[in-house]
Amino acid sequence: MNLLYKRIRPASKGDLRPAVFLDRDGVLIEDTGYISHPDQVRHIPGSVEAIVRLNREGIPVVLITNQSGVGRGFYSWQDFEDVQAAIEARLTAEGGWLDGVWACGHHSEGDGGTVAADHPWRKPNPGMIHDAAAELGLDIARSWLAGDRMSDMEAGLSAGVRQVIHIVHQPTEAPEGATTPTANGDNILRCVNLAKAVEHILTAPSA
Repeated sequence: MNLLYKRIRPASKGDLRPAVFLDRDGVLIEDTGYISHPDQVRHIPGSVEAIVRLNREGIPVVLITNQSGVGRGFYSWQDFEDVQAAIEARLTAEGGWLDGVWACGHHSEGDGGTVAADHPWRKPNPGMIHDAAAELGLDIARSWLAGDRMSDMEAGLSAGVRQVIHIVHQPTEAPEGATTPTANGDNILRCVNLAKAVEHILTAPSA
């Protein structure tokens, strides 16, 4: 069983440039757990408009998502594509797009056979970021990553992105715009949603 998925927008390949890597569930759409049907898609307010802003600025947007439900047999890649179609239909309607979609169906328990507990693509490993950068011509060191789980943060830090952004959802979890220092001196920026994260990205000094 193939547990790796990638789809690239034909016009998205280019010279070395910065990008924004996004987790899906909890960043672009609400995370209701093992989303397997288009009817379960609920866009987080402001997320579509945030991606459209990046598109208009010429910044590639790449989705990188763990989809352990595939490896667990809860749903298929066709189900995943149907969900993606519902997500991206809203983007298309607003004039936006994703430059690439990477997904890993392996899960943390593994099965001793085809399912790997620690596959290079499965976050917190940075494999999806590295593969996307190679395919699309992206400069990881000048790129950003936004996610809502620690595995997202670890993947971005391990890959060496310019800035990792933690989507915290509730302002009470952390002050908006605050940073959390890590053991090796990196800072994780905290934002309440993708719209705030993109505002920060677009107003940050050029790297």
